[in-house]
Amino acid sequence: MTDIEYRRANVSDARRLATIGIAALQQAYSAIDQDDPQLDDAAHMLVATEGSRIIGYVSSKAGDNHISDLWVAPDRQGLGIGGELLVRMEQDIRARGFADLHLEVLTSNTRAIGLFKYRGYKVMKQGMKMDTIQAVPFHVTELRKPLIGA
Repeated sequence: MTDIEYRRANVSDARRLATIGIAALQQAYSAIDQDDPQLDDAAHMLVATEGSRIIGYVSSKAGDNHISDLWVAPDRQGLGIGGELLVRMEQDIRARGFADLHLEVLTSNTRAIGLFKYRGYKVMKQGMKMDTIQAVPFHVTELRKPLIGA
């Protein structure tokens, strides 16, 4: 085994860190058991399908007013799928009695931030936040949207 060195991450590591993170997430998700009680959160997820293929999803973990995930397959982005998933989740959250909702997105994801702003979200703050899964800090943008009267 070669000697392993440990050091602080730097900006030039970002692409390689993302590659490792994606691979680790894919491995973790591939081991999910469909009978796992953690999948109860699926009641607070909406999916977009094309035939039998899931092409996007949005999630509100724990059924609260925080959108935790909004993802669209790369080959289906730019077709309004993310916007429609967002609108439907907003309706779901409003129906559960919440007056507003919030989400966080990587500040570098300007395309997503553009979508959220277009849909009426306002930037509340930006700053560094530790990713609890990958244990690395990311610069995030927090956005909010009122649902009452919307």
